[in-house]
Amino acid sequence: MASNLSVFGEKFDGLKAQFVGALERQRGEKCDLQETAVAAAKLAGAAEPLLARAEAIAPTDGDFESALADVETAYGDWKSIASALEESIRLAYDGSDPQENLQLDDVYANLKSQIGDPLAARYSRLRSQWRSHLAGRPWDAYLDKASAHIDTDSLNASLAGLVHGDELDIEDAVGQLTGPLRHAFADHLESGTDHVEEMEIALWKRLEIVVASDFWNKPSGTRLLTLLQRGASPRFRSALDSVERLFSPALNTAAATINELNNAPEAYKERLNRCLMLHPDYAVRRYAATNADVNSVWKVIASESVPCATILSLLEHMAGTARYESAQLKIFFDTIYRRLLHLTTRADVLYARGIVRILLRQNFFMEDTYFTKLMKLLDYIRAKETVHGLDDNMVTSFIKRLEAEKQRIGSVETAQPNFDGIPLVILRKLARDGHFWRLLALHPIVKIARETVRYVSTSDRALIIAMDPRVNPEVLAAVARKRSLFSLVSTRIALLSNPKTPPTVSLEYIADLTRRDIETLLRKPGLHPEFRMRLRNKYNTRR
Repeated sequence: MASNLSVFGEKFDGLKAQFVGALERQRGEKCDLQETAVAAAKLAGAAEPLLARAEAIAPTDGDFESALADVETAYGDWKSIASALEESIRLAYDGSDPQENLQLDDVYANLKSQIGDPLAARYSRLRSQWRSHLAGRPWDAYLDKASAHIDTDSLNASLAGLVHGDELDIEDAVGQLTGPLRHAFADHLESGTDHVEEMEIALWKRLEIVVASDFWNKPSGTRLLTLLQRGASPRFRSALDSVERLFSPALNTAAATINELNNAPEAYKERLNRCLMLHPDYAVRRYAATNADVNSVWKVIASESVPCATILSLLEHMAGTARYESAQLKIFFDTIYRRLLHLTTRADVLYARGIVRILLRQNFFMEDTYFTKLMKLLDYIRAKETVHGLDDNMVTSFIKRLEAEKQRIGSVETAQPNFDGIPLVILRKLARDGHFWRLLALHPIVKIARETVRYVSTSDRALIIAMDPRVNPEVLAAVARKRSLFSLVSTRIALLSNPKTPPTVSLEYIADLTRRDIETLLRKPGLHPEFRMRLRNKYNTRR
């Protein structure tokens, strides 16, 4: 396939390099949001001729390969842009960069709708057309030097997780296949009818994530539910058809939708009710929340794509019933916290204000940790109010009231969380978002514990982890590889004397140890025999 880029492709590639470079240079500083938005607009303008060309071209056209090469390069550029923006937003969330950089999510959302999603759709469509074109031309196929789809490795990994993974793998896989890999996944489904049956069990477990993607994220192209039905087994096709009917515009009242649910097969009702928590009709969402079991509520809010409308409906139900205790509401807030720091539409901001209004009734926000989190969230929402022209000062009044109450009460120690009955997907979400990192680093399940590693970012935190013999060994191993965190002798000794530190990690530090360090370590009980032997050998050679 031709590799030379057109003028349009070269321009987009150059603007990408400038945009990503500017973001990287501003790491650790407050981003110039206006300047970034102007640069993003230039990127969107440069993408327009590429997208128009990709829309109009046919496989029989002489320059089809050149157009495909342009789109493929541009799609790769988009992934670099998205990665840079995600990193900047992540650093702002972690506290490594100024909180104001969270506002880059508007730039990201605009670029995704203007560039990312259209490029992904056209790239997958062009590759599908080229594949069909070559199918009847073996000589052309032999000569064709087309590379694999950019998303092939990620797609295959997600499909493997879907088919062979556990509960945590399945959630990640469905999230990827309905999110960043949506168009590649759709192309995979359209390329044959034998792909669905092997993934039906996993998809049925987390069908609400597919529903959120199809009905809330404004995706282009055919709905995934429709594509899945084409290659599904009769039973799974029947279940998917039940979901489609519940979200059909023909059911134009909540009563009609609820009646449809009641008429569904009994085996489907629990899963269909979970999907209805994502229904666009408020009355339907409230009905679903009222009739949902606790596990279904947790699984719905665990997804990164959960709509703010669903969060509000669930919170209204949880706060208004005695079924949920304060400890559960705390976990609920921590679970949705990261989602509420990603509001890119006016509707999202309005829903978030409603969510905060309910949350303010909870007494636990006077606890120091939760007060800090809530104030950060309110500052973010207040900035979004300005962006979307909501000038009634609602959030400002919330902030003033909270600050006055906190000043009156003073410092309140945060109570330890209660994880009883909390599913693994929520614990992994909490760890991934940086909540309770010290506790969750002890979790015996590696997929949960290792999510805390990136939050062990200072020497003080590294010392806390190194001194705790209950920490998951995988966490110790990953943290130990951040050598800069263990420059202090006390921190290094704590790490190496921890019986949970893997010997392969400990042995890497031997060259840095002084004679005094070795003497200190040899007095420690619980050292791995191999590590102790190597320490003695080094000590003896220095005599």
